[in-house]
Amino acid sequence: MNSRLLQHSSRLVLVLGSLWLVACTTQPTPNEANYMACQALVEKDRAAARKSRFYSYKPRKFDACRAPYRFTLE
Repeated sequence: MNSRLLQHSSRLVLVLGSLWLVACTTQPTPNEANYMACQALVEKDRAAARKSRFYSYKPRKFDACRAPYRFTLE
């Protein structure tokens, strides 16, 4: 009887752990969310540059896209 209970509880733990892992990994991290928002702004700048035929521009926001969400000092 104990081995059967152990099997059921092990399966339950595996299923719940898998669900938790899926729930945690499907959402973008703050870094990814900031990068996606930043890329949209850079593309907006590029579209404006293409419209005005000003191709030798330097996007101001490009370097900000590479910055991490949170800075920490260790």
